[in-house]
Amino acid sequence: MVKGLKERIGAAVRAARGNAGLTQEELADLINRHADSVSLIERGRTLPTLDMLVELAAALKLPINTLVPNPPGEKANEKPKSMRRLRLEAEIVQLLKSVPEKRLETVRDQVRMIAELD
Repeated sequence: MVKGLKERIGAAVRAARGNAGLTQEELADLINRHADSVSLIERGRTLPTLDMLVELAAALKLPINTLVPNPPGEKANEKPKSMRRLRLEAEIVQLLKSVPEKRLETVRDQVRMIAELD
């Protein structure tokens, strides 16, 4: 459970940082931490403290719940999501935030068509 949480938070932080156009070093400077700390979080190796999550959210100008995604609705026999998939999903969520509302239906329809290809 904690491992999955670390990976989901890490993927969300990485996507938000990328969307903000910041390097790990720049984000670390904004929260008065070392870039290694940001790297460890983004790779899902360490769970940030609540204080650090608050600082990260403030530095990225996001609500904290953006960095703490809801647990996946995985079934007991379902394979856990890979770190790559978590990162891609978090990046897509960040990109969706910049799509104008009038285009969201088109995006939804395109994603639905892509999902149905498999």
